[in-house]
Amino acid sequence: MSFDFVAYAVIFLFLWITSFLWHELGHILGAGTLHGTITVDGLSMSAIPANLWAGGFFSGAVYAATGGLVWVIGQHVVAWLFFTVAVVQLVYATYEGIILPVQGGDTSEYKLGRLTIYLCVTTAMLLLGVLIL
Repeated sequence: MSFDFVAYAVIFLFLWITSFLWHELGHILGAGTLHGTITVDGLSMSAIPANLWAGGFFSGAVYAATGGLVWVIGQHVVAWLFFTVAVVQLVYATYEGIILPVQGGDTSEYKLGRLTIYLCVTTAMLLLGVLIL
């Protein structure tokens, strides 16, 4: 196993985990305040107050913009990792904004849908990255 593969995997894991913190911060900022609480419960996080649409769009925009800057400096694989996380966040933002209010909370069906988005979008983006890069 090459060092590059391990390094990219570690970078991706770091980006993945921190994107959820940015996501929750986006919920708080979207609620129009600089004061809020992010709660970590197992592998889930929640923010109070929260604007449901703002979290994923905020974190997706942060990661897409950063990925664009990284692309410009010539680190295309790392940039693609940023873009992958950005697209996951943007797709999840739509799901969260539409489905969470309808289902009335963080149900097991909602969690399955969330996991499906994470796996499918991440896999698609990484495969697309292999084809493009």
